[in-house]
Amino acid sequence: MSRTLLEQLVTRLAATVGAGFPSAVRDRAALCVLDSVACAIGGQDLPSTRAAQRAAARIDGTGPVPLWGTALTTSLTGAVFANAVAAHGLIHEDMHPASRVHAGTVVIPAALAVAGELDTPVERLLDAVVLGYEAIGQLGDVFDQPAFVRGTLRPSGVLGPFGAAVAVGHLLDLPPDQLVSALAIASSASGGATEWARAGTSDVFAQNALAARGGVQAAFLAAEGLTGPRTAIEGPAGMLAALRLEAGELPTPAPTSLAIDAAYFKRFPACAFTQETVLAGQRLRESVDPASIRALRIESYDMAAYYPGCDNADSLDDPISRQMSNQFNLAAALVDGAPSPSRLLGPLPAEIRRLAQVTSVRSVPELAAQYPARPASRVVATLDDGSVHSAEASGVGLSADEVVEKYRRYSHGRLTTAQAERFRSILFEERGRSSRDLVAPLQSAAEVSLTPPEETRA
Repeated sequence: MSRTLLEQLVTRLAATVGAGFPSAVRDRAALCVLDSVACAIGGQDLPSTRAAQRAAARIDGTGPVPLWGTALTTSLTGAVFANAVAAHGLIHEDMHPASRVHAGTVVIPAALAVAGELDTPVERLLDAVVLGYEAIGQLGDVFDQPAFVRGTLRPSGVLGPFGAAVAVGHLLDLPPDQLVSALAIASSASGGATEWARAGTSDVFAQNALAARGGVQAAFLAAEGLTGPRTAIEGPAGMLAALRLEAGELPTPAPTSLAIDAAYFKRFPACAFTQETVLAGQRLRESVDPASIRALRIESYDMAAYYPGCDNADSLDDPISRQMSNQFNLAAALVDGAPSPSRLLGPLPAEIRRLAQVTSVRSVPELAAQYPARPASRVVATLDDGSVHSAEASGVGLSADEVVEKYRRYSHGRLTTAQAERFRSILFEERGRSSRDLVAPLQSAAEVSLTPPEETRA
């Protein structure tokens, strides 16, 4: 009997980790952890984060696991959920372009919470993170079909549970058969329609968190003996069949390539498929007065044009609608210099709304062919005098030094300088310490109220 996709994946992951990853790979994992924690701390004041914290308190109860950047603690699954919502709230998280998954918002809240509870060495935590990203990347290749990519289910919600299950399964030291079951059980947590992009609703911030919690629960259930079908992906009633996708082989990755190396850190707090548009807009702003623009055209790759919410010039009254819209983020870049969290709430300035409404988005073959290896966008502006100006941008991810600066900026006021530096130091330079030591500095003395505003109370 031939081995199933999940069995092949588990065998590959075991061979990949071997006796441990080299320092450079763990450095990359550490950077992903730092970025995810930065985003979560930066998102503490968002309504979605507060709602998640209140829900965790009511559903999951008390416990010792910290909510990053606060003085709050809750249970293991409650912390995974609330921290994942916080990490996703600013839409400033990392992105694995080939799978279209924000892996850090799913894998890292799960791995960090469980590693802290088990008090595992930091090096083992980082290995778990690498494996979680790798599971997402390899399964992402299987699902990389037009019917899925241009469908209505969100890749982070569909593939995310597998990454969390693998990371936690590694920390629990699950044997291969139990890890296969963990992945199979995790398939039941896959989902997440993208109707929020059209409706402007905030449930988007819970989707990755539900995926993270589902993956954690799948790993613990498998550890306790619950089994799942080894054919959960390609079986006659498996996920591929349910999504009307073709059953295929697990592609063989390049021997020196890991999914975590392909992930990038977003420069701007906006949808991943708007990043290049924003940078192109910044370049255009250097030579064009926004007030003189009569029409704008964004030329980009398929996801920037077709992903729900990315081509939206008119329905911009809700935060998520603005975060997703190429039109809004280009207009914000032209008027303000860059999109910022302060523009997500409140009335939209007239000039930003005007520029958004005169902007069209389209995929062009030249740029579509380069994705995901080289995401790029071109912005073409027609001015009142009839002249045409353009700017193009690609490869806008943050450098390692810029991720550290982002972490320090978002943690300022939530963590003391000593706390922030302690977390960074253990993560990068003192990996012989335990994960419990690592998460300890993330407990803040800052006051956080979980009392909802009057108008939202039941």
